[in-house]
Amino acid sequence: MASKSDIVFLPGAWHSANCLDKVVPLLTAKGYTTYAHTVKSVGTPHVTVQDDAAYIRDEILEPLFQKDRQVVLVVHSYAGTPAAPAIKQLHVKDRKAKGQPGGLVGIIWVTSYLFSSAGFGVVEREAKLEGLARFGSINAEEDFIYPREDLDFFYGDVDEDLAKATLSTLKPHSLSALLTDVDEYGYRDASYDGCRAYVKCLRDRPISIELQNFMINSSGVIWETRELDTGHSPFLSQPEQLSSTIDELIQGFKI
Repeated sequence: MASKSDIVFLPGAWHSANCLDKVVPLLTAKGYTTYAHTVKSVGTPHVTVQDDAAYIRDEILEPLFQKDRQVVLVVHSYAGTPAAPAIKQLHVKDRKAKGQPGGLVGIIWVTSYLFSSAGFGVVEREAKLEGLARFGSINAEEDFIYPREDLDFFYGDVDEDLAKATLSTLKPHSLSALLTDVDEYGYRDASYDGCRAYVKCLRDRPISIELQNFMINSSGVIWETRELDTGHSPFLSQPEQLSSTIDELIQGFKI
């Protein structure tokens, strides 16, 4: 790519944008204007995955597009679920064809879900709840799922003090967001060919490397892939390596 794009980085369930404070300055130092945003379903009940998708598209990306900015979207974990429908027809090629300014020039999923309902697919509510129970404590009346509190699950390779500090900032996540389904996958748009990437995390516990590989192979499209020898949160454990990997992928995008 000839010039530096903007980067929009979205962490997943329970996590606020400040968990990216170690990696954002590194991307900025590489010449990118970088924005970190929290998805709407963090800390707010009764927010569906469709609500998150609309928020990503209309309130995060569209204002940048209206400034004629070219953007790379980077998503982690749950954020990939609402991002999938949100990015449909948002590539610069698609927007230019419709006479619209700006657009996405690339997408990067970082150990992130490619399918519905945090990776569980379109299944019955009870099966979803059973699957979600491994991630935390469910309170259906509040419409919240509270995150697991053991450090090793999310932060097994993160400095202990940093892991504890990050864990203390986590918020309950809308249960509705993890129980609703999506049926549009914008990353399948042909316009993303050559600028669609997936960063695998080999020691991830919440999203195993086997599940990451399965989702990539079942997605119906080709992803440029990279591997990091990290757990679920490389933005904390290996921010330098993650930022360099993101930079390398962006520089290799073909638009």
